[in-house]
Amino acid sequence: MRYIKKDGVEAISYTPEERKKALDISLTAIASALGYTPVRAGSHYHLKEMDSLIIYNDRSWNRWSGKGNKTGGTQIDFMMEYGGAASVPEAIKRLLDFSGEGMAVAAAPAANNSPSRNDGFSMELPPKNNNFRRMYAYLIQTRGVSQEVVSDFVHRRLIYEDSVHHNIVYCGMDPEGNIRYAGLRGTGDIYGKSFKMDVPGNNKNYGVNIVNKESDELKVFESVIDCMSYIDMYKDNVSNKLILGMVEDNPLVQFLKDYSHIKSISFCLDNDEAAHIALYGRHDTEGNITKQGLVEKYKEQGYSVRVEVPERGKDFNETLKSKITDQQIEELAYHIYAYAALNTSSGQYYVYPSELEKLTGISQKTIMMNANQILEVLNTYDELLEPAVWDGESFDVLLGLNYCRYIDYGDQTNIEFSPGEAALAEAEMIQTNMGFSDEQMLQIRPLIFEGINYGDMLGRFNSPMDMYDARKRIENEHHVLSEKENSLKASIPEENDERAEPAAAALMQQKRRHGR
Repeated sequence: MRYIKKDGVEAISYTPEERKKALDISLTAIASALGYTPVRAGSHYHLKEMDSLIIYNDRSWNRWSGKGNKTGGTQIDFMMEYGGAASVPEAIKRLLDFSGEGMAVAAAPAANNSPSRNDGFSMELPPKNNNFRRMYAYLIQTRGVSQEVVSDFVHRRLIYEDSVHHNIVYCGMDPEGNIRYAGLRGTGDIYGKSFKMDVPGNNKNYGVNIVNKESDELKVFESVIDCMSYIDMYKDNVSNKLILGMVEDNPLVQFLKDYSHIKSISFCLDNDEAAHIALYGRHDTEGNITKQGLVEKYKEQGYSVRVEVPERGKDFNETLKSKITDQQIEELAYHIYAYAALNTSSGQYYVYPSELEKLTGISQKTIMMNANQILEVLNTYDELLEPAVWDGESFDVLLGLNYCRYIDYGDQTNIEFSPGEAALAEAEMIQTNMGFSDEQMLQIRPLIFEGINYGDMLGRFNSPMDMYDARKRIENEHHVLSEKENSLKASIPEENDERAEPAAAALMQQKRRHGR
């Protein structure tokens, strides 16, 4: 947004995109920031202080008593009626300031036509709760941050839990330790959306920061949770840290003015288009720069500049949450192999993350983020005819010819389809782990031909690792079964021998005993 001269008077100008952003801000969050208390009533909210005012879908409102200059409308109308905005442009500016999207421009004077308790723009921090249980639970259980890092931020007075709505309050301080910026982040969602906004009246030229004058390196993040995640993953307790709260660099400009010891800057922003434009700028169709990026801007000022991109996902918190153990990687690889081996009759099968999530409890998103590591383990399996592939949606597995084969028993006229070594090993594992007798295995043998349901069988084991351990045991014992098979094959007489049929029958019986 910017100020323009219109008929000799200064006015605020806004773009259609800025108006759209303003209309996407949580209306219950705006009401809370202005001192009201939204109370849920079925599918909508009313205000505790004004129960005739109803909020619908968190984006529109109506005051059924008919009082006031405006009796309903959008977030813009609400800000003009109850937030002290004198015009639509001013209402949009204040809404964008709430969401952290606003520009650092001087506020235009507002008409004094609203209750003093609702002016909303003098910096007044939310009251601190007497315990931080909800904040700790959210950051540790939902966002995956360690208790050690959360406690460190609490000790530094960078975060606390407010006593009214139990939001997380982020605090950005100046060099004297005065809180100049404060932002809110909900620990619960309204209408399925996460609540984020700035405390009205804050100074957007400041951001949450950690200063260490023994280090000349500064790491710059978009959000506090990304910064906490980065510290957790890389154990970086040395460098200076700054959270912008957006992709604009106003807080960075101020931080470098306040702390002259910084020599190098590492931008640790999100892996998305907005961050990419902020870092590298905009170019027209002919390649000319239309907006300078942060990388070049600070290089020109003499700083050493580098960019750190999240290893997986959109941001560093997604990277943190996607971390899984080597044992889980190995287990997922085996599930893909076994699921394919027991469900295909052609040797090729597509295994989807949704199927693996049901089997392991590991989220589809985490599986997708670790697809390359899973493939590395999966492709060590000898049963694969060629390396498995992750195509962005599923694991494409092609089993070797030892899985699907036709067997001609001597002079028998019928050629019977039989699972190969991979599926036979699974059948042996099922018999061993589920305690099936040879007779019971004969009953389920057709299922093996058609493609036994791995998920159903898995449900009868104590844990997925029971099947994994069984596979290792079968691999060690499998050569014994092969020797028995070779011995029986050698005993089959020539095609014209009258003993051919009984011998072939004996081989079939032996195979059935082993689920083969």
